[in-house]
Amino acid sequence: MKFNSFRYLLWFKRNDYVFLLISILSYLSLPLIQGEYYADSFLQDLMFFSMFLFGNMVLYDHVNSKTLKPWMIIGGLAMLTSFTDLFFDIRSDSYAYFRLVEVLYFLILTVRLFIGILRQKKVDDYVMVNAIICYMLIGMSWGLVSALLSTVNPDSYSIVLYVDARLYDFMYYAFVTMSTLGYGEILPLSVESRSLTVFIVISGVFFTTIVLGTIVGKFIANEQSKEK
Repeated sequence: MKFNSFRYLLWFKRNDYVFLLISILSYLSLPLIQGEYYADSFLQDLMFFSMFLFGNMVLYDHVNSKTLKPWMIIGGLAMLTSFTDLFFDIRSDSYAYFRLVEVLYFLILTVRLFIGILRQKKVDDYVMVNAIICYMLIGMSWGLVSALLSTVNPDSYSIVLYVDARLYDFMYYAFVTMSTLGYGEILPLSVESRSLTVFIVISGVFFTTIVLGTIVGKFIANEQSKEK
């Protein structure tokens, strides 16, 4: 059988959002694989870098040529910061501010994917996978912001189990807060962190309500059109 590189490349491009979801799930699943050794590991940085790589591929497919350039510049900067952390292992307080670029990129990607969901006329695997990606990107963005706030003001949060929280711990805090569970291992103490927590809760409830309403509405509309 002759190897058709163009066909495989086209298949890869069509399923780029699936690879983005896999990279996000892989990053969030690292503690299950590495246990306590996942913190600041090469594999963790690699998964983070892969999210920006596949995110840029998805963003390229969702943005028209007129507005593509500024978004891709931000995506390139996010990949650069992640690449630097991957191979040069820079661990300094000043580097934490580069997380703002990553947060901005995650938010841009989330908005573009959400717009794509709203434009779809029927509920398919594209809508379902992108809805999951959007939710995860929102949670990871809040985790990055919380980690950055903790770097700027170490007294912003109280960590029950240990003294120094890692980035993944703030990811965990963001997702738990978005789902309104609130286990209490990480407590917001400062005015800024409490205000941030309010926005995290609102974004989680708002996104879930809007997306579920949109998906259910599209599904009902599709079923009604089939009956006609």
